[in-house]
Amino acid sequence: MSRIAFGIIVLFAGMAHTQEIKPKVISINVEGNIKSDRDLIIIASGLATGQELNVDDIQKAIENLWNMNVFKDVQVFGEQKPDGVELTIAVKEYPRLESMEISGTDEIEEKDVREKMSLFTGQTVSPQHTKKAIERVKKLYATKGYHNAKVDVKSYLSESDSNKVLLKIKIEEGDEVKVRGITFHGNSIYTNGKLEGVFDDTKAKRG
Repeated sequence: MSRIAFGIIVLFAGMAHTQEIKPKVISINVEGNIKSDRDLIIIASGLATGQELNVDDIQKAIENLWNMNVFKDVQVFGEQKPDGVELTIAVKEYPRLESMEISGTDEIEEKDVREKMSLFTGQTVSPQHTKKAIERVKKLYATKGYHNAKVDVKSYLSESDSNKVLLKIKIEEGDEVKVRGITFHGNSIYTNGKLEGVFDDTKAKRG
């Protein structure tokens, strides 16, 4: 019998629900996984052999796998059999990190930037991973006074493995933001000296 696409499973499950009969899952297969373990994918999906299937189970399985931030596409197919439904979870993985090249680190050591990015060789690299890495590096520069630092990340497919990428990170540190002085207005209760004490860690710089 032909394989049923997700949308048809939804219809089938809805009809079964109306008749108070839910199709039974008789097997679960996984397609498209390269590095991800088959059994872990099934466990993470929340689907199990022997369960009575409804539309919410399918939707939840897709959401569970999507939220792992490992797959760029997740689909669930079904093939109806006399004694139930055979499910297939079809996934497409994000590429894995082969290496990183970092340029533009003058005021902060490259190793500190690399550590702050929290990206490691062999791990999955999704747009979410990249976005969070950029945010972490910007925060690192902000703590050193470089609030206008720019971080650009470009991804290139590996020449040796189509499922791996090389990341090139270019940093434009910009100028250090310096506090020239602190002026208070409207402080009728506290003296300037007392208020300045609150800003002990914010020192005026000359230059």
